[in-house]
Amino acid sequence: MTGRPSTYTEEMGNLICDRLTEGISLRKLCKSDKFPNASTVYVWLDRFPSFADKYTRAREAATEDMLEEIFEIADNPEIEVQDKRVRIDTRKWAMGKLRPTRYGDVPQKDKVKTDEIDAPEADALAAFFAETILAAKRNSK
Repeated sequence: MTGRPSTYTEEMGNLICDRLTEGISLRKLCKSDKFPNASTVYVWLDRFPSFADKYTRAREAATEDMLEEIFEIADNPEIEVQDKRVRIDTRKWAMGKLRPTRYGDVPQKDKVKTDEIDAPEADALAAFFAETILAAKRNSK
């Protein structure tokens, strides 16, 4: 590597990840003099795969914290209904982006167009219509 040596330490990486797990945003964390700038953290994510793995797990764990916050917000009688809705929807949106397989919207299946029926479906439909026509003929006699 060329350039200045990195200031990354495993201890600092773990501390950052611990705070992220607690639900503290990287932006807020990096405003503190104890922590590096966010841009430095992003460089570390590129340079240190073990840190990137821990960071990813910390972000995933933070979504579990958001889920608990949703329940606290929903159960708090002092928060106005509209304010609750905004807070809960914001957390749900973030959870869906951070952990789409767990909290994301379920994708809708593509609707089958009538001109795109595959062979097994076409055979099943033909058999169904043939049986329906035969049954109708039997009943009309």
